[in-house]
Amino acid sequence: MNNSSNDTPAIDWTRDGDLESYVARALDDKQIPNCLWSDGALSIYGCPSSQEMVANHRQKSSAWMVPDRVIHRVPQALAGTSFVSCTEGEDCHVLDKERVHPFPDVHVHVHREGQPGYAVEFYKQSRLFWGLPPPPLGVPRSGDPFYMLVTDERLSEPAVLSRGRQPAGNHPVKILVPTHYTIGMALLALRDLEESMNRDHWLGVMKQLWFMIIDDENPILDSNSLTGVYHNIMYAFGDWLLSRQPDRVQRGHEYIYRVHHEWKAAGRLPPPDRGAFFWGPGGDVIPLAGDHFVLQ
Repeated sequence: MNNSSNDTPAIDWTRDGDLESYVARALDDKQIPNCLWSDGALSIYGCPSSQEMVANHRQKSSAWMVPDRVIHRVPQALAGTSFVSCTEGEDCHVLDKERVHPFPDVHVHVHREGQPGYAVEFYKQSRLFWGLPPPPLGVPRSGDPFYMLVTDERLSEPAVLSRGRQPAGNHPVKILVPTHYTIGMALLALRDLEESMNRDHWLGVMKQLWFMIIDDENPILDSNSLTGVYHNIMYAFGDWLLSRQPDRVQRGHEYIYRVHHEWKAAGRLPPPDRGAFFWGPGGDVIPLAGDHFVLQ
C-alpha cells in the first residue's frame, strides 16, 4: 500500500457510518467475513457515548472482527483505497502501553479531517468471540441468531448520546446480536480478570452493558435477554461494579472470581490475552515486547 499522502486522497467523511460502510464493502468485495465491534457497535446498540464524540459524530477508532484464517488478507483488501499503513512503529498511539483496550492484530490509518491518526483496527475472532460462528459474507439470513445489520428495526432510534439504528442506503454493516455480544464480553472479562492489561477495559464495558439492561427505553437488551449462568454472571458483575451496598459488592466480586477460577481450571477459558501485531509498511514480522509484532 502506498504511504504517500500525495497518492492517498484524504477522506473527509462526516459520520462514522460512512467509514464503516466503506470498510465493510472493501472486505466483502474480497470475500473476507467481517463484523463491527467495540465502541461503534456499543453506540449502535444504544450505549451512551461521550458528549465530544456525539458532537463530532466521530469515534476515535473503528474496530472489526475477522476470522483468523483470513485476517492476513485485510491489508491486500484495503490496498489502493484511502487507507495508509502505519509508519510509527511502537510509537503509534494504537500501541500505547497505557491503553487498556486490547491491541489490534492489524491496523491501518485513514486521513479524516481533524483526526490525522484515526485508526481502523482488525482483530482475530479467536481473541474475542471464540465460541461463535464466523460472520456470514454479505447480509445475514433472516432470523440469524448471531448477527444483524446496523439498520435492523430492532435497534433503537438515534439518541443524544448514542448512534442507534443507522440509516439505510449504505453498504450493509454487520454487528453481533446484543445478547451474544454481552455473553462474549462477559467471557472476555472473565478470561482477562488476571494477568492481562485488558482487564479494566472489559470491566468498563460490563458497566456499559449493565446500564443498557436497566434502560427501560431501550428494549434491545433487558434482564430477560440472558438466561442460566450468564444471567447470574451479568448480575454479579452489576453488584460488584455498580452497587452501593458493600455486601452486594463483596458477593458479586466473590462470585465472579469463583467462576473465573473454576472455568479456568476446567479449560473453559482461553489464556489471558497479551498478544497483538500491527501492519506497517512491507511484510516481515518483527517481535515487539511480549507477543506483539510489527509487520514491516
